[in-house]
Amino acid sequence: MPMNKHALAISAWRNLKKLPAILAWLGSFCVWLVVSSATVHAYSAPKPPDATPSNSGKPSAPPGANHAGADPEKKAVTAQKSAPVDTSHAESPSISEGHAPADTNHFITTPSSGATNESGQLLQTEFLTAQRLRLEGQYAEATGLLKKILEQPAPEAMQKNVLLELALAAKGNHQPTVAQQIYAQFVNRYPNDNRVPAVFFWQGLLYREMGSDAMALTKFYSVMTSCLNLKLDVHSDYQILVLRAQIEIALTYYSTGKYAEAADFFGRLLKLENPELNKAQIHFHLVRCLSMLNLFSEASNRAVEFLQQYPESSEAAEVRFLLAVSFKQLKRTQDSMNQVSQLLKDQSSGATQNAANWVYWQQRTGNEIANQLYKEGDFGNALAIYEQLAKLDKSPKWLLPVLYQTAQVYEHLNQPQKATEQYDQIAKVGLILGTNAPPSLLTLVDMAKWRKQNLEWSGKADEASKNFRISVSP
Repeated sequence: MPMNKHALAISAWRNLKKLPAILAWLGSFCVWLVVSSATVHAYSAPKPPDATPSNSGKPSAPPGANHAGADPEKKAVTAQKSAPVDTSHAESPSISEGHAPADTNHFITTPSSGATNESGQLLQTEFLTAQRLRLEGQYAEATGLLKKILEQPAPEAMQKNVLLELALAAKGNHQPTVAQQIYAQFVNRYPNDNRVPAVFFWQGLLYREMGSDAMALTKFYSVMTSCLNLKLDVHSDYQILVLRAQIEIALTYYSTGKYAEAADFFGRLLKLENPELNKAQIHFHLVRCLSMLNLFSEASNRAVEFLQQYPESSEAAEVRFLLAVSFKQLKRTQDSMNQVSQLLKDQSSGATQNAANWVYWQQRTGNEIANQLYKEGDFGNALAIYEQLAKLDKSPKWLLPVLYQTAQVYEHLNQPQKATEQYDQIAKVGLILGTNAPPSLLTLVDMAKWRKQNLEWSGKADEASKNFRISVSP
């Protein structure tokens, strides 16, 4: 039944009274929609790459990153310019001593957080603190702080620096395998980063320390190929890095006994006109390689060149030794004698600056050449060297064997009186030493006494035989 006007008015008035409640409900619903949308957006926002190490404490790495082993030289680059490598990787015995000092932070620079807010400044402060802790040798503390940074949404630039710092901390904490894993992770994540060649270089040094020479060579070769692939500025520090990689390749071949390959690299390096090269050291190792390969003619030529160009070098004594040996092998006995004599008389600044090293090579050169001459029956030349050797060192350990050999030479030259004089000197030193002398020297003293007695008996026998011949002559 249709409603009358009065009923419609009453119904409209009742609905109008409900309008504020409806409007309030609509407002609440709109607010809920906005909040929900913001919450969903917050949880679906992209996160930075996860660089947090696993629960094992070791960052994940691709297969082949775990290499362990045990270790091995290198004055190959001058210190005129800071090379893009880290000094914490310096390594190895005599050859490695001369690497150019490298700036630890040359490639791991103080990062900019990319933000001026409080969070960005805090991350930057934590990174600098971690870097300081590593340099102070507090590796565990540095590692913990660096991992904390990676657990936060740090900018990519900082994540890169943190990874490299983590590798250095692992290396300093004697965890080479962990350091290799982190380096591999860096290369896999950021293959186009300009620091990849430096990372390859650090990996090469570290692999060699671990005893993985084949992997070390692979990484050093990768330095050169990556610089080409990344099209880095050849006039920048990357040129020095490539040069260092070439030197390390040569040294790795040398340390593993692959002298032909090492000689090839050293020869090519010697042709380069680069002020960063320490050519004296390159030349020196080239002579060593050629000598080890028994290429005596080429070794002697290179050794003569070295002594002409670097007469004051600390390696001049060893080069002269190699030259003397090469001449002897080439049957150039007089030339070999001249080198020995020159070395024994040398009073150059190199001899005075490193006296112990110089004396060692004087003794070794003289002794080796003299003994070889003695075995060949060249007693005159052997005697000349033994007499010079006796003047080098008056300690019983050195002097007594030299005197004994000198006496032996006099016996072969049929000069028993002079031989006896040498044996008498040995006996006198033996009396001074007494029973406290080393067994080897005591044995030598006893042998000298026996040889002297034998010479006296032989002399008496010869005299008796002579008298007998005279008495029975017609």
